Amino acid sequence: MRVCDFHLSYLLVAAGTIIFNS
Repeated sequence: MRVCDFHLSYLLVAAGTIIFNS
């Protein structure tokens, strides 16, 4: 897994968590 892919996945998870908690 590339670093870029990891950051994209982390951003997707973070965004999903924020939306789910809001």
